[in-house]
Amino acid sequence: DIVINLSGSNPAAYNHGKPAVDVSMDQLLIPMKTATATQFVTAKAAYRFMSAQKSGVILFITSTLSKIAPAWTTALTASHAATEALTMTLANEWSPEGIRVVCIRSEAMTESPTIDYTFGTMGANIGLSRQEMQATVEEKVPLRRLTQGSETAKVAVMAASDLAEFMTGTVLNHSGGHVLQ
Repeated sequence: DIVINLSGSNPAAYNHGKPAVDVSMDQLLIPMKTATATQFVTAKAAYRFMSAQKSGVILFITSTLSKIAPAWTTALTASHAATEALTMTLANEWSPEGIRVVCIRSEAMTESPTIDYTFGTMGANIGLSRQEMQATVEEKVPLRRLTQGSETAKVAVMAASDLAEFMTGTVLNHSGGHVLQ
């Protein structure tokens, strides 16, 4: 069996796209609570069933923010890095019981509301339109484009399938080369 949690929060609530000095402690913790913590709670709930059957796959989703850590992304970058560490910790603890824990680090999914907000806000901070901001990011990706949610979904299907039966505690790099490891 498979579980994935795709919860998040409104990026304006945690001042995404704004300088770190404009992010309060409460705002910093919003994605930790709405993304990282809810993924942990979902994983714990799934663990009860998966451990009884000695199999299962827990999937987490993060973004390239966890590695490239651009300016003005303080709260979400911290949350995604924490989720990637959570992937490794849970894999070490639960994989001996047959439960695989895999994270997918995706590049920006252009149709997502968070990306639309981010490119609009960050672009405005540096005098670029939303489209110009997206083009600036695309230039940094060796494939010269960003991803679609459907492409990330295909990686999730592969990660949950028997094609990845020996993968656990890893972060699949679905960044189009933006993150090179």
